[in-house]
Amino acid sequence: MIESVLVLNTVLAEAASAGDGTCAAWEPAEAQGTLERPDLIEASGLAASAGTEDLYWTMNDSGGAAVIYAIDGAGADLGTVAVRGAENTDWEDLALGPCSDGCACLTLADIGGDGATRK
Repeated sequence: MIESVLVLNTVLAEAASAGDGTCAAWEPAEAQGTLERPDLIEASGLAASAGTEDLYWTMNDSGGAAVIYAIDGAGADLGTVAVRGAENTDWEDLALGPCSDGCACLTLADIGGDGATRK
């Protein structure tokens, strides 16, 4: 079995205080842990949760179940959420952003097309 390793980039405190929106400094990526879910075989995309520290969302790339996975910063399994009415053809990314009602929403991007076979 291939072991998936969770890697996060850590931004230094000085970067946040640069004031102009640019990163003044950064640290190289470091392994933070191992993904615990054996069914999360090709994690594609990672988004921090809104309002909850140390909670991240990810999903499988093409052909997996229409679910998103909740993990902590070390890759520990925190559960799954089914995405009703969706099909995972080739999910590539997800992002956290504002909803029309002002709340935070996760947006999934089913935009993959290995071999340029999708329209």
